Amino acid sequence: MDYRIIEVDSRRLVGKFIKFPRAIYRGNNHWVPPLTLDMRRRLHPLENPFFRYGSVKLFAALDEKEALVGRCAAIINPVHDELYHDKAGFFGMFECIDDIAAARALMGAVMDELRGNNRARVIGPVNFTTNDEAGILVEGFDSDPMIMTAYNPPYYAKLLEACGFEKAMDMLNYEWQFSHAYPDRFERIMETLSLHSEIHIRPLNRKRLKEEILAIREVYNASFQGVWGFVPITLAEAEEMGKVFRLFADDELVLFAEYKGKPVGFCLTLPDVNEILKELNGTFFPFGIFRFALRRRRIRNARVMVLGVLPAYRNLGTAAMLIHRLHRVGRARHYQKAELGVVMESNQRMRGLLDTLGFRANKRYRIYHAPINDNIMEVTTP
Repeated sequence: MDYRIIEVDSRRLVGKFIKFPRAIYRGNNHWVPPLTLDMRRRLHPLENPFFRYGSVKLFAALDEKEALVGRCAAIINPVHDELYHDKAGFFGMFECIDDIAAARALMGAVMDELRGNNRARVIGPVNFTTNDEAGILVEGFDSDPMIMTAYNPPYYAKLLEACGFEKAMDMLNYEWQFSHAYPDRFERIMETLSLHSEIHIRPLNRKRLKEEILAIREVYNASFQGVWGFVPITLAEAEEMGKVFRLFADDELVLFAEYKGKPVGFCLTLPDVNEILKELNGTFFPFGIFRFALRRRRIRNARVMVLGVLPAYRNLGTAAMLIHRLHRVGRARHYQKAELGVVMESNQRMRGLLDTLGFRANKRYRIYHAPINDNIMEVTTP
């Protein structure tokens, strides 16, 4: 079948772009519908801080009956350009029926757009940077996604590989129960550090939320340099993060590591609001906002979004101290399960710590890349 590609350039088409995944996941018990209002905000050039420096063009694929069968975004990120100088563009917001021709039509449009912007390769999916949802799920389809993590049908990997994409990097998600018992040796080390270390662990101070967010941004941007795919968080993006904190954060789960009063590390954990969003079916209205308010304090799972430590303080046991405190606090506040991720497959230091503590890698996500070909239809179907 032939597919027609259109640019999504009106409010009506953006609405269809947002609603399309419902057709893909109809009957899937694990998919969590995103809030429609939040998706509109993310795609609006005046509301998403990404658009202050980056650009996005949205595409949709239509079949012969003009029914929408796929969607995708072509993304230009000048911040990435300044760091890597690799002429890379990105794709994101990828959703598609199980049809290689439809996927190739979408990726052809993305590559044409990126080629016109002097790009030589394409990386994705990212929505819209590696600080947002990134990658497709390739292992771990049997559980619900937690907040800000990807979920997709297993056939997406087949579609992308049929378009000429290859693995660029895998990312792992780790799971543990708050009832988990650490090895005795680890507990002894933590006891010694609590008595003698100059590292002090404290929770988020909501009264100083603006300063706390700026501290997270500063440590994050300094500690993740050199990590595959890293791009710094801008000030505007950090301020947007603060809005999320006001709505969703359990202050005791957001931890800072300080050395002589200076933040040198942090562990950013949020309650898994997907437990509620799944029930709201994508909307706060008419009664969703009340259901959210009633349910938020009964959330029992959490996601460790990111854990960062400045390089000079990594050999002091700082990451282990943050994880240990989070474990104690989460158990005391009656959380049951946490997921930590994502961890780059190449991050042997963090993976080694998590393996030692007995955490289990339960999900794997994959970011792909490909050269921008003149004719994507020449790619051989696997």
